[in-house]
Amino acid sequence: MLTNVSHLLAIAASYPVSASPIVFTPTSSTRAFNAAEAPVPTSTSTGVRLVADVTDPFNALAQDVQNMALQAYHAGSNYRVPMLQKPDAQNPGRVFYYDRLPQNSSSILLTDSFSAETLANSTANPSVSFGLTVQSPSDFIVPEYPHEHGVSFFAGSGDATPVTLADTGTPYGGLYLLNMQGSGTFMACNRTIPYYNLETGLTLEYLYDSDASSPGEAPVVPDNCVPIRLVLVCADLPAVPTGSESSHASAQQVSCYTDMSGRA
Repeated sequence: MLTNVSHLLAIAASYPVSASPIVFTPTSSTRAFNAAEAPVPTSTSTGVRLVADVTDPFNALAQDVQNMALQAYHAGSNYRVPMLQKPDAQNPGRVFYYDRLPQNSSSILLTDSFSAETLANSTANPSVSFGLTVQSPSDFIVPEYPHEHGVSFFAGSGDATPVTLADTGTPYGGLYLLNMQGSGTFMACNRTIPYYNLETGLTLEYLYDSDASSPGEAPVVPDNCVPIRLVLVCADLPAVPTGSESSHASAQQVSCYTDMSGRA
């Protein structure tokens, strides 16, 4: 049974299916849900947590999803499901790092199986790194969501999706993860969780701008989803334990916020 997700499941179950689609226009002028008037201190770090910053404050999921931290839940020996939940002392959010492989000029996002593992996450033995993978614009997980692209963590770095860091210079929410396969937005969606007996929770998905029905139109955010930015918050990158197959030798220093407490 999925540990530490009871609150997530309760939130997900409380939202009915929307009768009409929500249209989100991802433009540079879109104000983040919790954009602060005063600048938030920034620094650099090799380790970061990814925190949801909702970009549509009128969405029914906005209040609950805001400031949720990205986690990675066990769904098989080589697979983790990206999910969002409120951080707490026991589950502050998984630690991630940007890595650049020697044969590739692009960065990828990795997390280690020993980083913030819980009982539900069944630490791999030996411990390994998991790479963030976003489906391409032409791929989908299931046919009932034709404009929703799955996000996963797979063991190793070979299939990880190239990513970069957006720095828009806004007071808060301007340092966030970008998918280099195509412009669009990450989403938190109330969906069935693979491997967990058809339970539902807030999973991470992706919507490409190219999913719009016509050129020049905004893509339609699927029912029971809310568009988010994954904001970078500085965190300590744990040391690699003896015997691990992970390596932090090429982990990159990136800009990140030193504090996101009190953002609402």
